[in-house]
Amino acid sequence: MREFVKVFSPATVANVGCGFDVVGFSFSAVGDIISFRKIDEPGVFIKAVRGKYEIPGDPERNTITIPILKVMEDKNVDFGVEVEIEKNIPVAGGLGSSAAGAVAGAVGINYLLGNILDDNKILEYALVAEEKVSGGRHADNIAPCFYGGFVIVRDVFSMEVVRIPFPEDLFCVVIHPHVSLRTEDSRKVLPEKIFLGDVVKQMAHLSCFISGLLLGRKDLLSAVNFDCVAEPVRSRLIPEYRMIKEVALEAGAIGCNISGSGPSVFAFAEGERETEHVGKEMGSVWDRIGLEYDLYVGKVSEQGVRLIEE
Repeated sequence: MREFVKVFSPATVANVGCGFDVVGFSFSAVGDIISFRKIDEPGVFIKAVRGKYEIPGDPERNTITIPILKVMEDKNVDFGVEVEIEKNIPVAGGLGSSAAGAVAGAVGINYLLGNILDDNKILEYALVAEEKVSGGRHADNIAPCFYGGFVIVRDVFSMEVVRIPFPEDLFCVVIHPHVSLRTEDSRKVLPEKIFLGDVVKQMAHLSCFISGLLLGRKDLLSAVNFDCVAEPVRSRLIPEYRMIKEVALEAGAIGCNISGSGPSVFAFAEGERETEHVGKEMGSVWDRIGLEYDLYVGKVSEQGVRLIEE
C-alpha cells in the first residue's frame, strides 16, 4: 500500500452533440492534479486548494473527498487522508469538473488501500459524488475521465461501459466563457418529452457518429452538429451560441456543439493548426461582446486519470 499518491484527472466532453447522456471523451488539454497522503488522524482533510477555481473546503460537499469518505466508511479504514488540490478545470463549465474530482478521489483512496477496488467499484464510488452534486445519476463524464478516449455508457446502474476506437489524429478545441452554468440548472430546462421523429433523427446521427469513429471516417463526425434533446434549449443559456457554431463550421470545423451541460462549446477539426484557427474564430465572437474566455486545444486523449510518479 502507498503512503502518498498524486493523480492527474482530465477534463471531459460529454453528450458530444447527438449522444446525450451516453457518449463522452477525455480531453487532457486541461486537468486537475490532486495529492492524497495517509495520516494517523482519522478522517478526511482538505489541506490546500490551489489553481484558478474555488471549490468547497468541506469534505462532505467536495466531489474529490465524498468518494473517499464513502470508501472509508464501507471498508472500515483506520487511517486518515490529507488532500491537496490544484484546480484547473473550470467549475460549472461543462468540462466534467465534478467528475474529474470524483474519479480522482475514488482512484486516490484505492491506491492508498492497495488497489482493492475493481474498475466498476471505482466508478460506483465516483458516481456517488457526481450524483450528490449534480442531482442526477449520469456517467458520460465519469467513464471517459476514468478510461480515457471515447466511451458509450450503455447502462448507468450496472456501469456497462464500451470504449470506442477513434482516429488518433482527431483534434478538438474547447472554448469556455467566464460564466458559470450549474449542471442541475442546465438539466431543469430539458424537455420532458420529445417527438418520435426527433428520436429517429437522433438515433441516425448518433449511429453515423459512432460509425465515423470506428471507421476513421471524419466526415461522418459532422453528426455531432445535430441534437434535438439538449441543444435547442441549452443554447439559449450560452451567449451568442448560434453565431459561435456558425463561425466554427465556416472556419473548417468538422462539427461543433455544446460541451456537456455548457456553457463551454467544443469543435472537432482536422489538424492542430486548423483547430487553432477554428478556436480563434470562435473566440472572436465573444471578443466582440467583451466576454472573457479560455481556449483549450489538443487531441482527444487516449488516457484517462493517471498516476503522477514522483
